[in-house]
Order: sequence, then C-alpha cells, then structure tokens
Amino acid sequence: MVLAAPIVHHIPVCPFSQRLEILLELKGRRQAVDSRVVDITRPRPPELLRRTRGRTALPVLETPEGGLLRESLVILLYLDERFPEAPVAQRDPYRRAVKGMLTLLPREPRYDRVRVWREACLAHPAVGQVVPEEIVRLYDDYALGVGNGALPPGRTVSTFAPQPAWSSRPWPPADKHGHRASDAELGLIAHA
Repeated sequence: MVLAAPIVHHIPVCPFSQRLEILLELKGRRQAVDSRVVDITRPRPPELLRRTRGRTALPVLETPEGGLLRESLVILLYLDERFPEAPVAQRDPYRRAVKGMLTLLPREPRYDRVRVWREACLAHPAVGQVVPEEIVRLYDDYALGVGNGALPPGRTVSTFAPQPAWSSRPWPPADKHGHRASDAELGLIAHA
C-alpha cells in the first residue's frame, strides 16, 4: 500500500514527538505529514501493533512507500531530507557533529555567543507549541511514579487521557503525596 504522505503516530506533548512537530513547523510542512495521536491510555490499535511488530514506543513514522521508522532522531533526519527545500540540520558532517555537541553547553564566557543562539532557538514560535501548564497537567501521573497511560492507585482515568482537554482541567495539587487527587479533582471526569 502506498500512502499519500508520511504518517506519524505520536503522543501529544511527548518531547520526542515535539521534536518532529518543531521541525515540521520550521520547514513550513506540518500539513505534509499525516499526524495521528495515539491514546496511550488504551491498548494500541491492532493495525499499528501489526505494523510495529508489537512494539509500543512512539513516535513512529510510516513512509509513503511502506517503510516504518522508529526513534525521533532517525525520523528527524528522514523528514529533513524528505523535505529538503528548507534544511534545518547542518549539511556538513563536521558542523552537524559540532552542533550536536552544543547540547551539553559549558557555563564558560567563551560560549556566551552560543548560549544567546540557544536561547533564541528556544524562544522561536515553533518551539512554543506546548506550554508548561499543558505539560504539568498531562504528566501529573508521572510525578506519582506511573506513566504511559498507567493508573495510580484509586484512579480510573490517566492524566494522559486526551479528553477532556488539558486546558479545561484544574491545576493538580502541589502536594501529590499528602493528598492524592481523584479523577474528578483533576478534571478527568464530571463531578458526580
């Protein structure tokens, strides 16, 4: 089966998925990829499990030619080369390697110029697609030691559930271990 466009199966807000969304935004090619959200609070769709041979890690990309790619950095390289008209990665191998080393930026004055560049990158609108409030509300279960859609004791809905929308949920309690909030207190279900 030949697809019209690459398909990316992903989790909203996931930093590995965000990498892909940022790259596509920088290239102006968000509409060139069929972006499919996977609800990790439910079993994976059988067809997706078949395509991934039972693996559940996300994101994954299906190429129009029928190939399957895993690992966000691999998918980034694929997308950057598939849509070459606005390259994001350095084309020169040495410069690309140096750029990769800059992710571990020493706190020395000689790197001030690079630090200004890094801050400008982080301030770019393409990077601001997810706000801190969204991360806190969706990843609240991680603070309790459960993630990827698993449920903390006494709860029936994961904070990773796509509905209701994160923006309609109240702020989770700061003292997560002193008072375990219920599904209703977290805005995950209607109050009874």
